[in-house]
Amino acid sequence: MKKYRVEVTSSALRDLEQISDFYLRHADQKLLAHLISLIEFAIGQLKTIPERGGEASILVRETGRPYQQYLADPFRLFYRVEENGVFIVMVLHQRQSIQKALRNRLLK
Repeated sequence: MKKYRVEVTSSALRDLEQISDFYLRHADQKLLAHLISLIEFAIGQLKTIPERGGEASILVRETGRPYQQYLADPFRLFYRVEENGVFIVMVLHQRQSIQKALRNRLLK
């Protein structure tokens, strides 16, 4: 079975920092650890079967590039697959607006 290298981009790392900050302020360390483990598990899944995610049609429309999304409930990982790598570009809570997240990234 082919193994892909998974890279979490700086933009996605910022998302993870914001997620951590939010859950530390509004919940507790135990919940945050559980949520991070779900995201880590999802990343592990993408190492072997990146095509298991569905098309992220909004990102495809906005960028013209093929992006996929994978559910790590309650989060969505947005990524693109290249020859030997998977690049995670955004991590959002399911309730977050993709369009708003994209606008915020353009303003930075």
